[in-house]
Amino acid sequence: MKLKFKAWDRQVNRMCDVTRLEFGHQGSVVGIAVDNYEKGYGLFKNGELESRFELLQYTGLNDIDGKEIYQGYILERRNGQRYVVDFARLDNGTDGYSTAFYLQPTTGSQTPVTFEHSDRIVGNVFDNVELVGTDKPQIKLMSRVKERLATHSAAKGSTKK
Repeated sequence: MKLKFKAWDRQVNRMCDVTRLEFGHQGSVVGIAVDNYEKGYGLFKNGELESRFELLQYTGLNDIDGKEIYQGYILERRNGQRYVVDFARLDNGTDGYSTAFYLQPTTGSQTPVTFEHSDRIVGNVFDNVELVGTDKPQIKLMSRVKERLATHSAAKGSTKK
């Protein structure tokens, strides 16, 4: 699987292609270069990075039309049910945790489900809030991403001696 990212630019309300990531000495993202479509590309670091962009990771999967599926995308099944693509850290109860992309239903049961070959991208949580029937689903997504990064950084720090 290729490791790829897109970024939602809050300043111009547009999805951007991430062309480069810069990592700090403890593995945290400290800078990104994005194609902002109007000025070529821009390099953003630290505070501006966190306040302006939301990083979205590629799942390694494509929808039925061959389009790449990223975190935060909204998928629709043939039966009309919609799901938001998200990422979770799951405690497996015995030897730590595992991480995985999954689909969170937008209505009805809130039990996460797995991908199907017939899934089709119909939008994303930033441009298409009306498709998921909630007020601000991207806030939930962002809080989970920040929580995941904080947990990852804390775990890395506890393994150092």
